[in-house]
Amino acid sequence: RGPWAPVAARQAEGGGMVLGSLGCFLVIESRAHAAARGATPVAHIAAIASDRCTRKPGEASANARRQLDGMGNHLAPGGTAVLSGASGIAAPTAEEAAFLAKLHLPVRATGTALGHSLEPSFPANLALAATCIARRTLFGPLEPAEEPMADPLRAVLVTGWGHWRGEGMAVVVPA
Repeated sequence: RGPWAPVAARQAEGGGMVLGSLGCFLVIESRAHAAARGATPVAHIAAIASDRCTRKPGEASANARRQLDGMGNHLAPGGTAVLSGASGIAAPTAEEAAFLAKLHLPVRATGTALGHSLEPSFPANLALAATCIARRTLFGPLEPAEEPMADPLRAVLVTGWGHWRGEGMAVVVPA
């Protein structure tokens, strides 16, 4: 419908999804299993939740609020950032952006750089979160709407709001 634009910038023109093709290699195992094979863990999924709704206004935000309430004790004040899997589709992206704005955390909409890959977006963002946690730093803003982060990174809130239905969230922390 027009030239490429970052996720947040697409909203002014009615939204839109830029598809991406990606894959990731993510090993999810217990600490004991990793130790038994001599692996050094780089991050830990401290909490994870999913839900779905019919996407009436406010339903997805209510799901996200319940999810966050159950995992908020894993977030580090001053050291938490968000990796958003926002698709760019107008209604869910706007609702997620409004929800995240209330958290006052730096947000990176990874679909700006990677495109939206549907189901693989969430595990790919878990892998990106693990990499950021291992380095104790969030990568720079991907678009003008995103704020930089100066504090050392201690937790990443990963979101995955589907373009049609489904809301997922996880907290990734150091191992």
